[in-house]
Amino acid sequence: MNLIFLNPFFLIGIIAVSLPIISHLISRKSGVKKSFSAVSFLISSEVEAVKRSKIKDIILLVIRSLILVILVLVFSKPSLLSFSPLIADDPKTVAIVIDNSFSMGYRDNFENAKKEAKSLIESLPDGSFGTVLPLVPIDVKKLTSTNDKRKMLEDLKNLKLSFSFTANERRLEDIFGFVEKAPNDKKGVFLFTDFQRNGWINEGFKREWLIPIDVTSGAQMQNRAVSDIEVKDGGDIVEISVKVSNYSDREENDLLATLILNNREIKGFFKISPTGEQIKDFIIPEDETNLNETIGKVEIPNDNLPADDIRYLVHSKKYVPRILLVDGDPREDARLSETYYLSRSIETISQIFPIKLSIIDNDSFLTDELRLQDYNLIFLANAGDITTKKANEIKEFLRNGGGVVIFLGDRVRSDLYNVMLGSILPAEIGTILQGDYFLIAYELNKLIEGMNEKFKEVVVKRVFQLHPIKNTDIILSTSYNTPYLTQGKVEKGDIFLFASTADSAWNNFPITPVFLPTIKRILDFYPLKQNKIEDLLVGESIKIDFPDELEEVKVRTPLGKEIKLYKGNPNFNDTHIPGIYSVKKGEEILYNFSVNVDTRESNLEKIFLESASKRSGTESGLAKVFKEIWIYFLWGAIALFISESVFRFLYAK
Repeated sequence: MNLIFLNPFFLIGIIAVSLPIISHLISRKSGVKKSFSAVSFLISSEVEAVKRSKIKDIILLVIRSLILVILVLVFSKPSLLSFSPLIADDPKTVAIVIDNSFSMGYRDNFENAKKEAKSLIESLPDGSFGTVLPLVPIDVKKLTSTNDKRKMLEDLKNLKLSFSFTANERRLEDIFGFVEKAPNDKKGVFLFTDFQRNGWINEGFKREWLIPIDVTSGAQMQNRAVSDIEVKDGGDIVEISVKVSNYSDREENDLLATLILNNREIKGFFKISPTGEQIKDFIIPEDETNLNETIGKVEIPNDNLPADDIRYLVHSKKYVPRILLVDGDPREDARLSETYYLSRSIETISQIFPIKLSIIDNDSFLTDELRLQDYNLIFLANAGDITTKKANEIKEFLRNGGGVVIFLGDRVRSDLYNVMLGSILPAEIGTILQGDYFLIAYELNKLIEGMNEKFKEVVVKRVFQLHPIKNTDIILSTSYNTPYLTQGKVEKGDIFLFASTADSAWNNFPITPVFLPTIKRILDFYPLKQNKIEDLLVGESIKIDFPDELEEVKVRTPLGKEIKLYKGNPNFNDTHIPGIYSVKKGEEILYNFSVNVDTRESNLEKIFLESASKRSGTESGLAKVFKEIWIYFLWGAIALFISESVFRFLYAK
């Protein structure tokens, strides 16, 4: 900013400052001195009074001169000059978008963005309309434009940082879609951002209406973050693995990380290479953790971006996984049904750790009322019918971390399965083979060590020929060298495919000693016996578990706000800040869950979007913004007037 004068000709008035000075000098002129013995004895008594009078005169001279100077400056209208990007001088409609993703919390980038946006608002030509809004929407509000700059400045002042991010390009397109309906011919979107890479799909994102403005100093931003926590039960111990990431070009030596668990602190030091990461295990005796639930956090010393320097965890032992069995061939005699041996096996396993088991038929499975997300693991036992809608639900279920186990049989049409589920199946399903085979466990480390000989007791009469796809694990095979049990990965979930039936119609597998350990090992693949860690990211939704007798609970946020939730609508969406959330029945806490920031936003690597000053083909440039400050000088003159009067009054005494 530069100091300028809007009425510089008034500065000539500073010459008037010479008037009190000239008057002072004239008053100092002495007369002719003559000695007079009668008063000589008074001279010594007047010396001190004369000195005090001179000091008073000088102070009054300075005050009165300053008053004149300041009055001249008031009429000259001093102002602070700055420059703000602007498209043109004609009336326009603009959207002023402030990047409030949590990376903007680095140092004072967010405040810099608001300051530059303030200058832009003040520079808008008369007749312009504008809307001020965040890049990351926290509350869904209807977009409105106004020509009231005070309203725009108020909206700007109320913007706050979020703990999340958004799809930048889609958000900006939506905002311009609103601006495009405005009456003014000139339209544009100003984005005040740190140019952090996360949230952008296309680095070359360019639009004629978009003017991105970098609010950073241009220097490389350094950051480190607690990026992940994993908890594992090990019998007598609990192992907590902490990952710390270094998003900078310099090494981190002896970086202290503190695990706080049930008010106990455990410290560890990390040494991380530039742009690297390190995982360190903290070992806790089982008896030092809470019986039902352990709450904790890991934190590192705050840096320039404190939002990701802490991560929360909730380790629950009260979680009961839910398993769904779909019986494709139900019978009146339960022992003849497709899921009889499966259900007996899972019930036996549930004696070791709790499992909630549900069994339905194929038709019930295809209904819209069935919600796959209510379960953790789904067994399809000779389920012949699959609709396109249900196939898509299964795919989404797997992508979100669910597990699916498929047993084939005489009701299964291979062509239907290959079409509906081909993109997720670990193997293409071929024709049915008949023979007399036994089983071979190829990957003993993935199944049951020391039991390979017992698999030879399994007699398989009929089996679908499976053609594994790339990256499929073959866990069991027949003696005819065809896959019998395959496993594939679908994003966060696992899918298992058996080439034969879950009952004894095609094989004797369910009645051999290896069936129960095989099913248990599958449950171990998808670690249902692990205590659930309810770890969400900011902005994600969670389905609240209601005890059977309750119709209403409250969720307490980390800020202490309590939100009612009802059984008919159990989804909780108000996860806007990181921390520990509590599900309560009255004042009793039923369970807790943690919400953390997504550390994709912690990597402060920048992209190179074209800036406003380099744009071509549009009317862009810098507009002068004047902030008048003459009122402050006027108040200064008034203060000096008062001071001069008070000084003369006190000195007269």
